[in-house]
Amino acid sequence: MKGKKISRRTFIKGTGAAGLATLGFPVILRGATKMKEVKIACVYPLSGGAGAMGTNAARGWHIAIDEINAAGGIKSLGGAKIKGLLGDSQSTPRVGMAEIEKVAMDKDIPAVIGCWQSAVTFPATQVSEQYGLPHLVAVSTQPKICRRGFKYVWRLGMSSEHQNAGAIDLVLDMDKASGKVAKRVATLALDDNYGRSCANDFKKGITKKSNQEIVAELYYPPKTTNLDVEIAKLKAAKPDVLYLTGYLTDANLVMRALHTQRVNTFGNITGGAGYVDPKFLEMVGPLANYLYSVASWDYEMSRDLEKEFNAN
Repeated sequence: MKGKKISRRTFIKGTGAAGLATLGFPVILRGATKMKEVKIACVYPLSGGAGAMGTNAARGWHIAIDEINAAGGIKSLGGAKIKGLLGDSQSTPRVGMAEIEKVAMDKDIPAVIGCWQSAVTFPATQVSEQYGLPHLVAVSTQPKICRRGFKYVWRLGMSSEHQNAGAIDLVLDMDKASGKVAKRVATLALDDNYGRSCANDFKKGITKKSNQEIVAELYYPPKTTNLDVEIAKLKAAKPDVLYLTGYLTDANLVMRALHTQRVNTFGNITGGAGYVDPKFLEMVGPLANYLYSVASWDYEMSRDLEKEFNAN
């Protein structure tokens, strides 16, 4: 059986939702016979509006593959190596769906990871479900992605609903620590699945956890090149805190427009995406001061770098 392919049915049987990933990659059947390699596809935005973040995420994906293979491969398959196949969604739902369909048509690929953006992942996972292709959602946070009763779709991380609830907790903690209570807040988000989902999560958290008044709720279109009008409306609303959602290019526009129009707040909160892109600080420099982001972290990670981070 050396070199035998792993079928999608076998993949599902051997993993289940709880055991789907180790470092983001599948563990198949314990006690299975030796195999040479297992192909795993990944569809990320390598170009387009989210290209910078998708490319960075793909680097991490390749690092994980190299680490697993260097450590002996998939031990439950006799040391089979992972072969990563990378596809580009081009940051658009249409292309992302086409890439997932291409993976689904290749029966030698038992599973796919992707697609980073919720706006792409939401329709792309419909394609995976249609073809019975196991799909691990590694990054996309829109809650509804995994709430449609699908049998072939799982999420590795937390949803934006839980992530952005943490942002509300952060503001409340800052209220106590600083003595300045944020009473008036506003949301500004990209007008797509991800942006609207995050804005709604912020609103739910605000209503449930605090007495903050939402004085403005604004959205801007993808590929916008100017946010002066939206920022002027925010300034007129006089919020104490802004809850922001967007990708790298528009995050840059937001921070520069806030500075140009002298919008003063206690602090600004974001759930991630463009605001945590490594290139973001290079683009905006000190304009990012007083901007906070919420991210997930596994305290049980045991590598030296992670131990050092936890200790500090």
